[in-house]
Amino acid sequence: MTEKQKTLCLGVFSARGERKIFPLDRERLALGREPSCEIHLPDTSVSKRHALIVVTPGGVRIEDGVDGVPSSNGVYVNGVRIDGVAPLGEGDELMVGVFRFTVGDAQEMARVPSLAEIRKAKDIPLYLAQGDFSFVSDAEVVARVTELALTVTEIERMFDDALDDAMGSHQLKRVAFLSRIKRQIIDQGDTPLSIDALQVEKDPTLRIVFVVAGLAAAVVIGMTLLV
Repeated sequence: MTEKQKTLCLGVFSARGERKIFPLDRERLALGREPSCEIHLPDTSVSKRHALIVVTPGGVRIEDGVDGVPSSNGVYVNGVRIDGVAPLGEGDELMVGVFRFTVGDAQEMARVPSLAEIRKAKDIPLYLAQGDFSFVSDAEVVARVTELALTVTEIERMFDDALDDAMGSHQLKRVAFLSRIKRQIIDQGDTPLSIDALQVEKDPTLRIVFVVAGLAAAVVIGMTLLV
């Protein structure tokens, strides 16, 4: 199956974790700050008509500028500023102004959750392997994973699988991010213990038991000191 048949798309996550997908289903798609552009990017880092995506039976390419007028800040593919034109393929990263897009298959990308959309443990592996970390902090990812009450063993397995895939495909930024997040989560200890501790705060009976136990311990310590 060719990339044209698969219908490539551009996927981007906003600062609020919202996902937008732009199918490359036309022969020409302009990207720019101007509202008439097929892919409207409302930010001053983007020129009015910043770039042009051309879709042909032979593949997809990105051109810096539209109608021969280059953009002010350039177009970057996989971190390298292009010299006029460059091919685009599945897995490429496209930068236009402050917007970072991932090029991928439309159907597959539609299944990748954003951090804000993760509700169950089964969502985590796909997010770790293909999700966009551009606009999320370490603390946000750690909080989302740990609140699902997984064991340390389960977390380690998910992160190790994602790290293996990222290293195999030479995604160095993803490897660094995953390694850092994994270390922070593991350092917190076993998540279910933290969840059980929260249950104590919600249950008045458990609170009383812990208060009485604390008072008893204090009395014993006091008597020991007197002796």
